[in-house]
Amino acid sequence: MKIIRLSGVIETTGLARSTIYNLTSEGGFPRPVPLVGRSVGWLESEIQDWIKGRLQREILTHADNLMPARSMTSRRYLSTSCNSVVDCLPSS
Repeated sequence: MKIIRLSGVIETTGLARSTIYNLTSEGGFPRPVPLVGRSVGWLESEIQDWIKGRLQREILTHADNLMPARSMTSRRYLSTSCNSVVDCLPSS
C-alpha cells in the first residue's frame, strides 16, 4: 500500500489542487488519509481506481452517444431497443 502526497495526486490525475479538494468535498474523489499533524496523503490504489472509473464512464458515455447515430443507419438497431451500448452487444 503506497500513500502519495498532493503533488503526486496532481501529477497523476492532471487535476488542480482546488479541483481535487472540491471533488473530495462533493464525494466524487477519494478522501485523503491523515498522516502526521496537518499532513495528508492519498492511497495510490484509490486514485488509480478513481481514474479507471472515470475512463470507463467516459467510454460508456461516448458509446451511448454513438448509438442513436448508428440506429439511423442500421436496420438491426432499428428493430431493437437499446438503452445503452451494453444492451445492443451481440450475444455469444
